[in-house]
Amino acid sequence: MQYVFGMRGNWSRAWPEEEIHLLDCVFKGDESVSPGYFTVSTTIDAQEENEVRSKGKDRIKMACYLLELCLGGSATLNPNYFDLTRQDEVPSSYQEGHALVQLEIAIYARTPPSPEKLSFVGGVEEKVEASNWLKRAILWWGDGKKESDPVDRLIKLWIALECLGKNTAPPEALSNPKAREDAPKKGWFSYLKDRLNSKGEKQSLESIRTWRGKILHAAHWSPKEIQEKSQELQRYLELFLRESLQNP
Repeated sequence: MQYVFGMRGNWSRAWPEEEIHLLDCVFKGDESVSPGYFTVSTTIDAQEENEVRSKGKDRIKMACYLLELCLGGSATLNPNYFDLTRQDEVPSSYQEGHALVQLEIAIYARTPPSPEKLSFVGGVEEKVEASNWLKRAILWWGDGKKESDPVDRLIKLWIALECLGKNTAPPEALSNPKAREDAPKKGWFSYLKDRLNSKGEKQSLESIRTWRGKILHAAHWSPKEIQEKSQELQRYLELFLRESLQNP
């Protein structure tokens, strides 16, 4: 049985006039409500409404994260309302008491995305659908950047980094061509460091790994430094993710 599942939200950018189709979701802006207000809907095949809600929320959350990664800004979903329609019924609205995505204050950028950026969004969909690991990395990145606690944020972002590094590095990048054939591989982390341009950036990423070790293995950290390291890790991760989406 097919259902149409929908949610409402705000994007911290002015919405373009045209719809955006992404990961089987349809985003529509409504400037009469606010510059960034949108509705998003997706069609779900399921037998029960609970399954529709679960699948619908997961799919829409993933589409929102990819939208943010490609176009910038922050897309926040209204956690209290959703629309659920069986294709042979009249649409109904429901209210729930738990949050799906943390709400944020919307500060709008008045200029909508350019046609070139909107075209880029459509071009990355196939690549994301073809790679479960890239999809996992984007999900952990999205969850991490919306995390208010800097320790939890750094851990979630690090999981995203591992998902991306371990599963997108080409085989030839994981071994040292100058070493013996039986020499150990360089590893995914060295591969990611090699993608950074400056010595300072490489050292910064290494420092983030050190702080990740302090959290997980020594239960010791400085709140201020963890806050800074989580912000740095988010910046590097977004760089790597966007490169992965752009490269053939």
